[in-house]
Amino acid sequence: MLKGSIKIVLAIYFRRIELSGELPDEKVGGRLFYGNHHNGLVDPGLVLAFAPLPMSPLAKSTLWDNPVIVPFLSATGAVPVHRRQDVGGDDVDNDAMFARVIDALDAGENILMFPEGISHNAPCIAPFKTGAARILLGTQPDRAISLQPIFIDFDHKTSFRSRVLIHFGPSAPFVRAPSDDLRSVTETLRALLEESSTLTGDEPSQRLLERVASLLLEAPPSADERRGARRLDSPDSGAGETPATKSDSPSPVSGERGPSCHWMQRRREALRRARCALQAVRAAGLDGPVERYFEKLEIHRIFDRDVAALQARSQRAGEWLWEAALLGLLAPLGLVGMLLFWPPYRIIGWAAGRLASEPDELSTAKILGSYVIFPIFLAVYGVVCFFLFDGGWALSGWVLVVASAFAALNVRDRLDRMRRVRQWLRSRALPESEMAALRAERSGLLDSLLGLECVNTAGPEGHEEANAS
Repeated sequence: MLKGSIKIVLAIYFRRIELSGELPDEKVGGRLFYGNHHNGLVDPGLVLAFAPLPMSPLAKSTLWDNPVIVPFLSATGAVPVHRRQDVGGDDVDNDAMFARVIDALDAGENILMFPEGISHNAPCIAPFKTGAARILLGTQPDRAISLQPIFIDFDHKTSFRSRVLIHFGPSAPFVRAPSDDLRSVTETLRALLEESSTLTGDEPSQRLLERVASLLLEAPPSADERRGARRLDSPDSGAGETPATKSDSPSPVSGERGPSCHWMQRRREALRRARCALQAVRAAGLDGPVERYFEKLEIHRIFDRDVAALQARSQRAGEWLWEAALLGLLAPLGLVGMLLFWPPYRIIGWAAGRLASEPDELSTAKILGSYVIFPIFLAVYGVVCFFLFDGGWALSGWVLVVASAFAALNVRDRLDRMRRVRQWLRSRALPESEMAALRAERSGLLDSLLGLECVNTAGPEGHEEANAS
């Protein structure tokens, strides 16, 4: 039940959650899953809630001091790890932990861990601790142990109703070699995760990567794409977006359906192509023109997708009318929900902003706060309903209060999508000569990028089918 509540809360917090890559079968056992750690407790929560098989996480021992978190640690079978920075010295005894995890792997259980050892905000995979290697080397040689990297990618990790992609990299059997030691196995594990990563290692390179990826993401469809499937829509303008920034893909396990439901996977493919080409982009002197183009977009306060103009005007108008009609239907109940749940929403945001010292802690604080604050408000509203009404009417009133919260979410998302249309209308207000110049500049940049061999030789990754929750 607690694990189910994690799934529900995460599906509410994130507008869309997608799975991609080599999704493990639910019958898989004896596998060590490990991933990047950029968003605190949200990282393990996402994997545990939406992975198609059970696994037990490793977690820092200090989490057991938090009464809100302890029930979830117990429900997921978490194993405590004592870290030097937590105990204040070098004398740390994790022998019992290692023995427990090794026995679990040998017995066919799955383990989840984050070998970086700490959540952080750098655009890189931090150096690995040796714990994962020690676990693998401690397993019985005759056991069929395997490993699989997981890369978790957020479009804006600190924001409510943002998007996330959980990408499962290729799995591999752990084959012990006579020369294997802690260092070599650790380097192998990190290299495997790097292959699934879309990070560059430093902020300027990451910004350039994302801008090149934006150009590739909004490129006109290739001949194969035109023959195989209709063009997928670009993303909604959601939390955290700023100006200038088909495949057999699995369905999103949470969030909107429709033409943009695979956008995080398309974004990943564009980032991966851009990452392969980053060195060539700089060697060809394209980094400067790319930066200047996006600086112009920031000045005009428009998005790259508005310049790309992949959609016809009739599609934009139809989108506006459809969203406006649905918004009109949902608005009465949604506005009630906004009124009722604005106070707890603001309280949680205020408290999280003061409790979280780093950006990677902010979403964790918001989600944990929701487990405390929202039940209190729901209970208060329930008492009010039973005080004002009798019997079944009181229960119906309270159910309506709960429904209004979900209606408010839907209204909020539709307002965001209509804001996207308003953004497009703003771009139409630019003088035609300026828009034509931006389009010509963009077209030239895209032609130059597509002329780089490394951009075109980065083939698509395989995707497995995921079931919608």
